[in-house]
Amino acid sequence: MKKRLIYLICFVLFTFFVNPKSFASALQTSSVKIIKKPVYSYIPAEVISKTAATILSKIPGFVENLRVDIGDRVKKGEILLTIDQNISKQNVKSAAANVAKAKSQLKNAAFNYKKYKKLYESGVISKQRFLAMKTEYETAHGAYEQAVSGLKMARSTLRYSVIKSPVNGIVSAKYVDNGDITSMFQPLIKINRMNTLQVKASIDEKTLDSIRSLNYLFVKIKNLVFKVKPNHISPALDSATRTLEIKADLPKNVKAKPGEFAYLIVTTKKKPVIVVNKQAVTTRGGIKGVFVVSNNKAYFRMVRLGESYGKYIEVLSGVFPNETVILDPPLSLKNESFCCK
Repeated sequence: MKKRLIYLICFVLFTFFVNPKSFASALQTSSVKIIKKPVYSYIPAEVISKTAATILSKIPGFVENLRVDIGDRVKKGEILLTIDQNISKQNVKSAAANVAKAKSQLKNAAFNYKKYKKLYESGVISKQRFLAMKTEYETAHGAYEQAVSGLKMARSTLRYSVIKSPVNGIVSAKYVDNGDITSMFQPLIKINRMNTLQVKASIDEKTLDSIRSLNYLFVKIKNLVFKVKPNHISPALDSATRTLEIKADLPKNVKAKPGEFAYLIVTTKKKPVIVVNKQAVTTRGGIKGVFVVSNNKAYFRMVRLGESYGKYIEVLSGVFPNETVILDPPLSLKNESFCCK
């Protein structure tokens, strides 16, 4: 038993020290490869709302009691601002007075009409006098209806002086401040819905050619990257910038705000890069490198590394394509030692 153990120890010592080539023949090797690395373009983009409501002024007047600012969240029905109600209230008061006056005149005209109708039927008055009274009654009736319509309009105008949010969302634009004078159909506030966000960017024709062959793109907002699918590409070039507009929906779980800055990440082309298997990278004396095989010997080379690509890593300098490197080099492997058959 002791003899067998002695023979085994001698065989191991011979293998490692007397015949290092036998030891090295067990080392695994790999070739330095070239792969195609995608080149990304970062195109400036903006987060926008897919659906937005721009609130217009329906009446002229002074803006007062403005309650919101850009970035504020609002609920449907919430009061945003009011337009000076003094003029509107005065118009309602005048319209109500006109209705009262027209009603009184209509009452008198109706009384006279009924009276003259009986007289005409009795043959007391001529048809001409009856028709004149009938015309007076119809005129009074029309004036009353017009006055009632004016009162309804004045009351509607008063309601238009209180501006409420039509949707739940966030204020993305404010076009007026307290004290400003508004005119009919002037934009006041823009509100974006938060559950339908998009990114919008302008791209050139060359970038469009790259996008057409892709099923999806990437969007970077702050330090987060999201996968998106383009759902709108403008069919025509902008004559001034020679660019096209592209839009893509953001995932619903993305926490972003309309107007926020973003990047559209597009793969425009690919370039060749030199890579080695990550198992080939080792450290000697605090220096990262690989053992390159040449004439059955291992030579340690310092390397400068780049990005990772699965089991491979980019080598910026230190090796050349098709060279052979040793995988998982043992600590006992030294520079210029025999390594491989």
